[in-house]
Amino acid sequence: MRTWQTIGLMAVMILLPGSGCSSIHSDAVRELIKREGVKIDAAQRNIDLFQGQTAQRIEFMQKGLKDINERLKEMHSPRRSTSSSFPPTRTSRARKASTPTPSPT
Repeated sequence: MRTWQTIGLMAVMILLPGSGCSSIHSDAVRELIKREGVKIDAAQRNIDLFQGQTAQRIEFMQKGLKDINERLKEMHSPRRSTSSSFPPTRTSRARKASTPTPSPT
């Protein structure tokens, strides 16, 4: 008796999933799957484009930061300081000492 029940249960389990397959493959469902596939493809292209543009922006930003860093290093290097660009100035004491004093006559 138990074996007939097991055989019957197995037959039902095999036949039930197979009966739903024909309804899944209707024209409306195929059309819906096709439309969704087109939308997914378009979304994937947009994602790829966005990622490419983002990578390009990151490269430009890194290049800009590198250029700024190089310019700041040049500005702060001792060879480009303003003190080396101009001749040294004399202090007021040095000017007074070098100015000839008039002789009393």
